[in-house]
Amino acid sequence: MKLTEFRKAWIDKEIQCRAEQIGMPKQEIPRIILTRKEWLALPKELTHGLRTTTHKNLGTIKPRSRIMFLNVRSHRSLRQLRDTIIVELVHYWFPDLKHYSQFQQMKKALLKGKIPYKDFKIEATLKIPIE
Repeated sequence: MKLTEFRKAWIDKEIQCRAEQIGMPKQEIPRIILTRKEWLALPKELTHGLRTTTHKNLGTIKPRSRIMFLNVRSHRSLRQLRDTIIVELVHYWFPDLKHYSQFQQMKKALLKGKIPYKDFKIEATLKIPIE
């Protein structure tokens, strides 16, 4: 998929929507990198271990640096891009969850538009308390 202005706006809107759905404050939303050129322009300390394999990945996140890389050219559709955005945001906000059943349930709940942490008992992994 080519990166157009429409897709950039769609990605920003989608990330804002999904971050709000998870309960992530606006100041915690990671910085988005959309091209390999931008990714490789970052300092090597931030991209350590992921400089030569970015063409294979659909997306990756560096939680400590608050940087999310989405390889838009590797995606075939907006649906696949939406799935990658959700997966990376869940990895960022719930670092203890791996790709097991609870992770998949959370991903499905986010795709359906539900608020996942109210349905699941994972308050210990949240960075902010639930009120």
